[in-house]
Amino acid sequence: MVCRFVWQIMLRRISMLLHEPSPITYLNGAALLTTVFAAAWTDWKSWRIPNRLVVASSVAALMIGVFSTFGTGMIHTLIGGMVGMALLLPLYLLRGMAAGDVKLAGAIGLHAGAVAITQIIFISALIAGIWSIAKLVARTETARYCGVWLRSAIRLPAATGVGEGRMTEPLLRPSSRGTIPYGVVIAIASTTICVLGWIRPSST
Repeated sequence: MVCRFVWQIMLRRISMLLHEPSPITYLNGAALLTTVFAAAWTDWKSWRIPNRLVVASSVAALMIGVFSTFGTGMIHTLIGGMVGMALLLPLYLLRGMAAGDVKLAGAIGLHAGAVAITQIIFISALIAGIWSIAKLVARTETARYCGVWLRSAIRLPAATGVGEGRMTEPLLRPSSRGTIPYGVVIAIASTTICVLGWIRPSST
């Protein structure tokens, strides 16, 4: 009963986010999407989000917020950045993600504002949860098949070289991040909120 109640609340919240996304201006959206796509690429390839990317995006967000006619002002821009970092800071302190992900969320908050970055982080959490569960299931199945392979492989003659020496680990997990590239997750969530915010006004 409790799980069903929590699931209904989550579905209701998702429906609200999809039907009432926070609008992001085209200028901020273009800069935001450029940032998250670049961050997703580097995070996927090297498990890192460069500081220069975050700094450049943050400076651009501040310039748009202060000097552009589409800007919301310095105070609102900074509040969005602080909210973005504050939402992911607990996960960083628990070593659930890297510092680059937190800084990326702050840069996105500068572009998107406090409301939109909250929506982005919420959607990111849902995507990350689904991804983690799928990865766990896949790893369990892989481990099962690998176990069968190992049990048969260690019975081979020593001339094959199997069992001689130590098996190398295919993926080294850095101690300061989680098990998924969170930059990719944030990019998916940011794109969703941006696109919904742009197309929603035209449909009413």
